[in-house]
Amino acid sequence: MRLREEEVIRVVERLVRVWQEQKLVQTSHSSQALKTKLQSIFIQDLQVEDLLNQEVEKMLEKFAPQIDRGEIDKHKMFQMIKNQLIKERKLVI
Repeated sequence: MRLREEEVIRVVERLVRVWQEQKLVQTSHSSQALKTKLQSIFIQDLQVEDLLNQEVEKMLEKFAPQIDRGEIDKHKMFQMIKNQLIKERKLVI
């Protein structure tokens, strides 16, 4: 996960505060309930990307000999595979 849980909490707290200051959101429940829900969504989305990255790493194992010989740039191949999977699965990352 690119963001730690503490960072997600700070982002969500600021986001809710700004939304409330600008009157973009009104809650029928407490602000904490909204923050908790948003934190859950953020973390779940980050976990989806983590799982995708793990899957891409496994796929790259097939190309280990070419990567080791310098025939394939691992970073470029990683991005190509990841972008293809994102497109195929219609993910928003």
